[in-house]
Amino acid sequence: MSDDVQRRIDWLLGRRGESAPPRTLSAREQLGYTREECRDDPEARRRVRKLYYAQRERQMYEASRDIGEIPEVQNPERRERCSTSLRMFVEEYFRSDDKFNLPWASFHLEAIRKMEASIINGGLFALALPRGSGKTALTERAIIWAILYGYRRYVVAIGDGRSAAQEILETVQTEIESNERLIADFPEVCYPIAQLQGIVQRATGQRHHGKPTDISWGSSGTIVLPTIEGSPSSGSILVTAGINSRLRGMKRTTHDGRELRPDFVFLDDVQNDRSAASQSQIDKRLKVIRGTVLGLAGAGKKMAGVMACTVIRRGDVADICLDRQQSPEWNGTRYGLLESMPVNEELWKQYHDIWSESQRTGHGISEATEFYRLHQREMDEGAMPTWPERYEHDELSAVQYAMDKLYANRETFWSEYQNQPLDETSSDQIRLEPQEVIAKVSGLPRYAVPQECTRVVAYIDVQAKLLPYAVMAFADDGTGHVIDYGTYPDLRTWDWTLADVSKTYQTAGMGFEGSLTLALDTLTQQLIGRKYIREDGTEMQIERCLVDAAWGVSSSTVVTYCSRSQWSTVLMPSFGRSITADKRPYSEYRKVAGQTIGDFWLTTRNRQNVRVIEIDTNFVKTLVSMRIRTAIGDRGSLQLWGKQHDVHTNAIHRNFALQMTSEYGIPTAGRDRTVNVWRLLPGRDNHYWDCVCGCYAAASERGTSYAGQTKTKAEKRAVSLPRSGSRRGRME
Repeated sequence: MSDDVQRRIDWLLGRRGESAPPRTLSAREQLGYTREECRDDPEARRRVRKLYYAQRERQMYEASRDIGEIPEVQNPERRERCSTSLRMFVEEYFRSDDKFNLPWASFHLEAIRKMEASIINGGLFALALPRGSGKTALTERAIIWAILYGYRRYVVAIGDGRSAAQEILETVQTEIESNERLIADFPEVCYPIAQLQGIVQRATGQRHHGKPTDISWGSSGTIVLPTIEGSPSSGSILVTAGINSRLRGMKRTTHDGRELRPDFVFLDDVQNDRSAASQSQIDKRLKVIRGTVLGLAGAGKKMAGVMACTVIRRGDVADICLDRQQSPEWNGTRYGLLESMPVNEELWKQYHDIWSESQRTGHGISEATEFYRLHQREMDEGAMPTWPERYEHDELSAVQYAMDKLYANRETFWSEYQNQPLDETSSDQIRLEPQEVIAKVSGLPRYAVPQECTRVVAYIDVQAKLLPYAVMAFADDGTGHVIDYGTYPDLRTWDWTLADVSKTYQTAGMGFEGSLTLALDTLTQQLIGRKYIREDGTEMQIERCLVDAAWGVSSSTVVTYCSRSQWSTVLMPSFGRSITADKRPYSEYRKVAGQTIGDFWLTTRNRQNVRVIEIDTNFVKTLVSMRIRTAIGDRGSLQLWGKQHDVHTNAIHRNFALQMTSEYGIPTAGRDRTVNVWRLLPGRDNHYWDCVCGCYAAASERGTSYAGQTKTKAEKRAVSLPRSGSRRGRME
């Protein structure tokens, strides 16, 4: 019996006072044929039958897409009980989860409380848990709780990369599809998804009581829960993405025309070892988090969210977001395995010796554990574990577990298990800070030469993509002023890193040597051909420009260019040498014909009879670090162009300052002397640092002396510049 006939029977039996329901037109009536036409005209009969069977097939198809009645909630008391408690939800619905098979640690309970408050009431919360504490698993359960109970309608989960974030989405899907307790208590979500039977294409036409459920259940990084009338999670959305993915403009329009925007974000370990070592990546990810991510909710709305992270290095993304001084909006909290360390150093030293020897001989830690068992009370004194139940089968306590991690890898223990990474430099090392550089501005504009300066020099650092450079003016007492710096080609930004550069000096149709030669020619014309004006109006020009020739790929090209350029009297190829404490410094070299020797440099002629300069990089870098820390006004200080106490100037010099502080000096001893050997911090660019150090060598070669050093004699020559249009010695 058709639905139309049944409706009319129902009306005739008891609803005569109401208007009759509309009658559905037959296929014949829809086509406009009379009964007689259908009886006499075969073509009319064919058309009517075709429409009839098509509509019947459509009705059967639609009926098969309708999932019918949603099953009843099997345990409404349990569902209601967990609605206001994330901890109870995890304990009730994930009690068989091996990720939570130990009693809660104190930091677990605190993290759950803050996650719960952020989901229900809003706000931001960053937490760092020890490695292996179920941080990501807890985040995934919190996402499920937030969307099933309808606390959040549009959740965005962001990981370090797309694949990491996708794992979160797949875990949520797996739990909703297979967790028996969720299936029993949240049928309005789990039942429509189960009806897909793993075939995601069925989601497109799925209906409930004739209305589309609008499910999205694929693997494209987005899931949309079923739209079911009366369900608190109806139409809730979970989107996953990597931190470097396209995040702006996230929104979704529902079937009834409402526009939804993200209202909650989970950030899960949004950095890796490589990005944590790169200042540019740190800055980029912080910019995304503080700008794009927190702006996803739309204008005038505050984003709520939780960041679960691990500190890898000091100053990385996690470290900054957890720091309440630098990122107060995130209310960061760090948790470690131990709130305090044990105090009995002597017993732990003995334990460490036994532990190390047992590991070396392949006997495990049984002997060390036995020693710990005999002295556990004394060895535990002072130690406060945050998770007393966390230790391995061959250990006796959480304190022993923590100390074993310490002995296995000291740096990993403090960063990933304590979330308090060690400083990468020790107290006896030389480590400059960016603010020390930015504070040295002179008050003069760019290109201006201070009154006391008598010479201008430059240095060009040769890289595969760019030619970073610096121009400095020097006084006779060694006081140096950075009056210009930049790159060729001009990147039109002060904030750059070599790894992220897309604009290069490579010229279409040219090989590397030709492109480099053209780039050097253009840049030297720009620098050496410029007139720099001293404060008294005197015009000055660069009298020595060193060009980095130490990079093997470019070395011969640089040497050839410097010897044949129209600026050959000014240019000189430069080679850096790391002279350590066990080697003779240049000052102890015996002078031979054709050489000029300074305190930290030597000029000589190579096989092509081109004069080149060798520079003791450890010496000059130590010298420059001292100049940075010399107060403005004192003899020999290093200063930088720009207005003092100016926000714009600080922003301009920020990247310069980062590169100027990209290395640290390690004192080493040998041959009755101490030498600071300079090392690059992981992930940092040091090109401007090399340029400034090269300028100090260039100035010394021209006769500038530095306080506390023997003045190197060098013949002073007037800079001879070719007339305009001259191409003397220039490479064709």
